[in-house]
Amino acid sequence: MIASKISLIGYSDLGTQTGQALTNMSRIFYEKNRLERVYCRGVSESPIPKSAISEPIPFGNYIPKFLTGVNRYIYEEFDNYEYSSKLFDIFTSRKITKDISSINLHYTPGYTETLEKGKSAGKEIVVRGSSELVEAANERYRSELEKFDIDFEISEAHKKYARDRRVSLQKADKVIALSKFVKSSYVDAGISEKKITVIPLGIDESQFPMKREYEKSNFTALFVGSVNLLKGIPYLLQCWNNYGWKNRENAKLQLCGSIEPEIKPILEMYESDNISTPGVVDPLEYYHGCSVFVFPTLTEGFAKAPIEAMSTGTPVIVTGNSGVDDIIEDGKEGFIIPTKDTGEIDDKLRYFKENPKEIQRMGEKARETAKKYTWDRHVGKVLNTLDE
Repeated sequence: MIASKISLIGYSDLGTQTGQALTNMSRIFYEKNRLERVYCRGVSESPIPKSAISEPIPFGNYIPKFLTGVNRYIYEEFDNYEYSSKLFDIFTSRKITKDISSINLHYTPGYTETLEKGKSAGKEIVVRGSSELVEAANERYRSELEKFDIDFEISEAHKKYARDRRVSLQKADKVIALSKFVKSSYVDAGISEKKITVIPLGIDESQFPMKREYEKSNFTALFVGSVNLLKGIPYLLQCWNNYGWKNRENAKLQLCGSIEPEIKPILEMYESDNISTPGVVDPLEYYHGCSVFVFPTLTEGFAKAPIEAMSTGTPVIVTGNSGVDDIIEDGKEGFIIPTKDTGEIDDKLRYFKENPKEIQRMGEKARETAKKYTWDRHVGKVLNTLDE
């Protein structure tokens, strides 16, 4: 029996860190002779031949990059991602019926026009759910805006984008959710539980090798990711301020990643000499230099940064909404805490600060667990789901 061919559709760049999952999935599909074509935003470097790649938007990723520049340097409230991904959907829908794939795997939800064209051509539609239902996440966001008295409106374009994502999940023949938390949000929205399979992400552990030694003289708590409200950063800052961490000797907090506009006033409010915001960084040296990785997110699909940190032998403190709580046990690779609980963040930080031997013990266990979650494992489970 000849295995069915798969077209992979993802608004991301092949060969980049942000597009790493798309890159690895494309590569393994190709190696297993299952890839018909990958439709992507652009190509940085490719592990597969050009004949198997399509960049549907004219001029590749130049237009999306231009729109990103408008958002970054001219008008911060411009929804560049929503408009760019819609362009991608429109142009991909014009090409998808011409390939010979039997399965269209949407890397993220929301490509409604491409989905309809694929269905009309008799293709099976599988949508990969990488995050909580956007409308549910928007409600969390609105609640946080009100709580911290931040004047920031969710745009109509983003609301339509959220609806498109929900519609594509509802119309898909199968859904791959990256965590139990994601699956739960879809079921709550009325999406059939029977068509949802949970498959955690993978990493390339060789890119995140074990740290050579554990720092004992200083205590560093690290966060890597987008510095924004939904990542729970205000609660981490409140903990640092209210429980005396800002005055502790040999203790520091590093918040690595792009800083979203709405959180800048909160960062200024809790400014401290031992809090740093290095911006977007190569995280490896920070994983190697930290004592513990803290990820207090309110909503996530499957957070990649915590498992990268685990791969380097760093214990983690994560919430039950992180996705990572699916693969670790509380008290073994680190701790699982409730969202928004500053007292629990303090308690777990204090535990590691006062028990430095536990940092190494849990860190070594974290490394063992992370090594199990490879890209081959992830993509193998995806293929098993597609072939059912």
